[in-house]
Amino acid sequence: MKIPNNRKKVGTFGVDELIELNIKTLYAVLATVHDNMPYTLLVAYAFDRQEKVVVFLTPRKTTKYTNILGNPNVSISI
Repeated sequence: MKIPNNRKKVGTFGVDELIELNIKTLYAVLATVHDNMPYTLLVAYAFDRQEKVVVFLTPRKTTKYTNILGNPNVSISI
């Protein structure tokens, strides 16, 4: 019996799937870097109205804010 592979490749999610994900998932993992060391944490997030941009808020006096200013290359895992 062959087990079907229903996994999606990166970047192949449709708008409907993003909307459903946005409804079901409250948090994401944000990964930044400081002094060549990874820094990850949970953030509450939302998509914009066109479901094309991920948005999260943070005070300016946080480590993640400082890390993003120092190195804007970040990743987010939902």
